[in-house]
Amino acid sequence: MNKRQQQPWPDDTGWDVEAAEALMRDLWALRQALIESESQLKGPLCDVASAHRASAVNLVHYLAMRRMDLRQLQDRLARMGVSSLGRAETHVLANVDKVLGILHRLAGRPWSPLSRQEPAGFGHGASLLSRHATDLFGPPPAGRSVRMMVTLPSAAAHDAALVASLVCAGMDVARINCAHDGPLQWAAMAAAVRQAAHRAHRPVRVLMDLGGPKLRTAALPAGPRVMRFKPQRDACGRTIAPLRFGLQAHDAQLAIEGAATSLGVDPAWLSRIRAGDRLDVTDARGARRRLRVVERTDAGLLVECDHTLYLTPETRCACTAAPRPCARRG
Repeated sequence: MNKRQQQPWPDDTGWDVEAAEALMRDLWALRQALIESESQLKGPLCDVASAHRASAVNLVHYLAMRRMDLRQLQDRLARMGVSSLGRAETHVLANVDKVLGILHRLAGRPWSPLSRQEPAGFGHGASLLSRHATDLFGPPPAGRSVRMMVTLPSAAAHDAALVASLVCAGMDVARINCAHDGPLQWAAMAAAVRQAAHRAHRPVRVLMDLGGPKLRTAALPAGPRVMRFKPQRDACGRTIAPLRFGLQAHDAQLAIEGAATSLGVDPAWLSRIRAGDRLDVTDARGARRRLRVVERTDAGLLVECDHTLYLTPETRCACTAAPRPCARRG
């Protein structure tokens, strides 16, 4: 056997003890960061249901790892021929520990398994994922291993034929994006899905995807600022639900329940309006529209209209008060 064959760590392949030890130091630092992230969220994690706590801890580890730039570390791990942590979603800490164990053995260092500290191992993480997916999305249908989830458009709130066609095409989960439309539309979508699924004799789940905070910025196009509101219409163009939006003071903080969006108006003028009053508007196209004040709340007014409406900041609104009950004299 020649000298090169006796050398266990050839320099030209990266198999050397110093490289392994450097990787071990970096992986121990990564592991400590994952454990610290778990410790920082100890309180909230204790509030998670026991059936999902291991998955929640693994998610904390995953998010902590993804906040770091591991590209150089992953490249070095790949050159050593070990896992580069690229497929660790279901078992983050276990994957780090597995690589640490391999590097310790390659460097001739003792290693004791750390599985008791790991919320999910290779096999356990995959089984948890499968079980939770079944709980959330239902069992996969016969003939395929995946579920088909479809995000419902706004038209699904009033177009039963559209929903039925999606169910017949194989939709297993109907996703309602709560960043759009409103509670009335969401309820109509869910009811349409339930009805179509019952008729098709197959289970279809409804997933409500809650809208979170978001910031979207872009350059505004040239031209006047125009807001378009329109009622819900069926396939034949018939109005099946009036448009609804809110009117509130410019500096209002509360949301108006039942209003998908709200417009700021003069607070003094707003204070004089009551439920049942009529608001007459000539919109940006010169079309005359009449709005009905449906409800007055602490947040403002909820108004509705049966016709499409185009509004600009210059739009003026006149109020026709509903008859007020007369006070009786004693």
